[in-house]
Amino acid sequence: MTTDKKLQLVFSTDNGKTLTLYVDEPREPINPTDVKNAMDSVIANNLIISKNGPLTSIKGAYFVTRTVEEITLP
Repeated sequence: MTTDKKLQLVFSTDNGKTLTLYVDEPREPINPTDVKNAMDSVIANNLIISKNGPLTSIKGAYFVTRTVEEITLP
């Protein structure tokens, strides 16, 4: 069994679309203030320009954990 952990960062773009970024194996525990500050910095410094325009606001952030268990077939 393996566990996959990701930090999902969701932004709004200039034309109202959504851009989602994933950070694999984020440092735990997750500090909400650090996440918000990092996301604000990405927006303020125009670090990412998507095909739908620059990022304009934060829609949300999620800590996603997925457990994968292999099925042994006969």
